[in-house]
Amino acid sequence: MQVEPQLSGQLRQLGVHLDADRTTVAGQQLHLMAGHEFSVAQGRYVFDMASGSAVSITNLLYRYAELMDAGDLESAAALFTHARIKADAEGTAVLDSAELLALWRGLVKIHPDGTPRTKHVVTNPILDIDEEAGTATCRSYYTVLQQSDAVPLQVVAAGRYHDEFERVDGVWRFSFRDYSMLELTGDLRDHLRVFGGGSG
Repeated sequence: MQVEPQLSGQLRQLGVHLDADRTTVAGQQLHLMAGHEFSVAQGRYVFDMASGSAVSITNLLYRYAELMDAGDLESAAALFTHARIKADAEGTAVLDSAELLALWRGLVKIHPDGTPRTKHVVTNPILDIDEEAGTATCRSYYTVLQQSDAVPLQVVAAGRYHDEFERVDGVWRFSFRDYSMLELTGDLRDHLRVFGGGSG
């Protein structure tokens, strides 16, 4: 089966160039698979961020950031209703969504405008989607910026999320998040109470 021109362009962006017959790469047959994947002798590739599953999953990442920055801790925690949350590097603390919400309520400083005065920026999502099984994993980076009456605009934290997802009744949802990978910290005193922030 020949590959349509639009898909050929996507392959070229990944450094994979089809032969003239548009069915092989370097003489090796191109095998299209579910989930907008393809394989050749060089290996297995995952691509096409426009696919429905990829958009749904990354939207969950971005929705989490949007809700946290709005100060809507309840709705942010609800995203993890069916998930396990790894809260420490050793994996000894595994939370459910109610415990996660309680942690946030005790930790995150909410300012007079009803928000934590932050912007969570989630980048570099690396997805691996199993369409047949209805499961997926994603590794991503996060950067937290903050500006308040007490602190100038600055980066206050950065780290990684490792997430797992499941598709139930056609809808993707979180099934696991490793929340323990806070790797870089700045001035958190006006964001997290443990660093000296008041009740807000």
